[in-house]
Amino acid sequence: MARTAVEVLIVEDDVQIQRLLTAILSLDGLTSVVAGDGKAALALLESTDFNAIVLDLMLPVMNGFDVLRHLSAENPAMLEKTIVLTGASERLYRNSPQVRHTRALIKKPFDVATLQKEVAACCAAVGH
Repeated sequence: MARTAVEVLIVEDDVQIQRLLTAILSLDGLTSVVAGDGKAALALLESTDFNAIVLDLMLPVMNGFDVLRHLSAENPAMLEKTIVLTGASERLYRNSPQVRHTRALIKKPFDVATLQKEVAACCAAVGH
C-alpha cells in the first residue's frame, strides 16, 4: 500500500530559513512546499490540503496576518494546524485574535525540537 505524503506548507521569505525548515521537516519524513509570501501561500492553499502550515508574519506582498485573516474567514480549522514562526516584536501580534487561535507561536531563533513537536502534532491525524 502506498504511503500518502504528509505535506507542510512553509510560508517564509528568507531563503536560508526556507532551506533550514525544509531540511528539519525532511528528517521526520515530511514533504515541504515553500511559498515566499502570503499571496503565493493562499494560491497553494486553494489547490492543496496541507497537514500543517509554518507561517512567518513579516512577509512581502501579503503578510502573515493577512493569511491568518483569510484562514479565519475561509478555513478556520486550518488555524489549528498553523504554527506561527516569527521574529516579529510581541507588540505586533499580541492583540491578534488569529494568532491566538493558531496551534502555536514560536519565536525566532527557534528551538528545533519544539518546532518538530508542534508540526508532528498537526500531522498526527495521518499517522505522523
